[in-house]
Amino acid sequence: MKNNNNNKIKITIYSPNYYTYGAMVIGGALQKSNTKYDIKLIKNIDDNNLKLLLKSNFVLLSLYSTSQIIDENLKNIVNFIKHKSKNTKIFVGGPVSAYPEIILEELPVDGVIIGEGELTTPNIIEGSKEGLAYRDINNNEIIINTPKLKKLEILHADLLIPKDIANQSIRGANVYIETHRGCIGNCTFCQVPTFFGKEIRSKPLEEVINEVKEFKKRGVKRIAISGGTGSLYNFKKEVNKSMFMELLEKVSNIVGTKNLSVPDMRVDYVDEDTLNAVKKYTIGWVFFGLESGSDNILKSMKKGVNVKKNLNSIKLAKQCGVKVGGSFIIGAPNEKEIDYLLTKDFIVDAELDDVFVSMAEPIPKTELCNLVLNTEIKNNPMFMPHNGQYKRLNLTEGEARCFDLMLHSENWKSNPNMITKQLYSILLNESKKDGKNIRDWLYVLDHCKGIDLAYHKGKSGETYNIGGRNERTNIYIANKICEILDELYPISKNSKLRSYKELITFVTDRPGHDRRYAIDASKIENKLGWKADENFDSGIIKTIEWYLGKYNNDN
Repeated sequence: MKNNNNNKIKITIYSPNYYTYGAMVIGGALQKSNTKYDIKLIKNIDDNNLKLLLKSNFVLLSLYSTSQIIDENLKNIVNFIKHKSKNTKIFVGGPVSAYPEIILEELPVDGVIIGEGELTTPNIIEGSKEGLAYRDINNNEIIINTPKLKKLEILHADLLIPKDIANQSIRGANVYIETHRGCIGNCTFCQVPTFFGKEIRSKPLEEVINEVKEFKKRGVKRIAISGGTGSLYNFKKEVNKSMFMELLEKVSNIVGTKNLSVPDMRVDYVDEDTLNAVKKYTIGWVFFGLESGSDNILKSMKKGVNVKKNLNSIKLAKQCGVKVGGSFIIGAPNEKEIDYLLTKDFIVDAELDDVFVSMAEPIPKTELCNLVLNTEIKNNPMFMPHNGQYKRLNLTEGEARCFDLMLHSENWKSNPNMITKQLYSILLNESKKDGKNIRDWLYVLDHCKGIDLAYHKGKSGETYNIGGRNERTNIYIANKICEILDELYPISKNSKLRSYKELITFVTDRPGHDRRYAIDASKIENKLGWKADENFDSGIIKTIEWYLGKYNNDN
């Protein structure tokens, strides 16, 4: 009998940039709950996927980072769906659901699915409001319906695995799998204990192995074990070393040692046995959240360790033949110059194999966020103007420290890197939180058609704004152009450049530069029937192809 998809409820899960494990969990839970659901999982927006979103009864946004809440591109997508398909319901889920009020202020969605979504999402699709936060249409108040069951006691997942999962790369792995949830730490910058709780809940080993086998069937080669801290698998009152080592051994037997990593580890929950297991069964790397070389900062972050403990764990890992990467957080409101200088000294002493530097992100409802809110802007390194050696780059003090530490780290890795012009530019781009000026983008022919329509059909003396409903940040535009050029007009293999992105440079804004230009085009749309034929993605490709054709022919 022929299956009629027209009678099915169409649900599209959009997980921006990556197929996250959480998105696959929700897809699987919906698939299992009802056979009348037609579920699609996407990670990027092209013309086909945009049409898919508009035809969906429900769109689920699976968001893993607070930065996504304020991402202008995501806002544009949500606004576009709401404008073009008024019957489509849009819900947000994922770790960001720990703060539904902020999401509902920033995104015009129909609701936020609170907590562990596999518990409540199937019922919400059927009309239940348990576990849903939403804005009351009568009085505009935000209603938060906390789910009765806040967390799963036993972790189980029937995953919806995309066919092209093997094509993605997240820090070198095709996929991060979840072996447990929860964190026993108290870090002031982290949302995991708030979202998943402080109790460690581990998935049965047999289920983990079955998932790995399913991923392998879909072509996945490289797997990373996630869960916050890998060695806390089956943690009760202490580390269960035997279970952790058995986990690594059995997964390694399926994918091979060169295709398994267990990246995130706490320095206070590793010892010689666990590190030897990492060396034997995985690619032989650990990544420690070191955060700072200052005991004062580590104490204020409630890391539960000190500089000496960090150095000792790095030393032990190296003795076991394990390579060590370390992450650092720069620019906390209480970080003084002496704290930063101690971090530079620490990197010299540690001689790490790799270093990751990020600026302090005030995730809502964390202690760090409260500290940021209670610190005057003039005293916060993230806003203080930098007047030191990088003054000409127009950086804040936090950005300058981040950039300086990246440069410093390249010189003090176990295998130092020479600071080339290209590397300098890449690191500067990574550390600079600017390029966030927003403009509305419109394909040139759509603009011309709008002018022509207003001239011939518009009312004399009236003003008609023509806009594309495509607000994008300048840095997004620059990166997007470079990505398209990398594909359409690749750089010569003989060049020192790896990507056009390495040519991006930041310049000082002109005086009086506006942060955002926005266009309300509703008048010309409603009065004259104008609308843009091109969306941003199709328009930018056509524009680049036009320039490539013109200047290649000229040459």
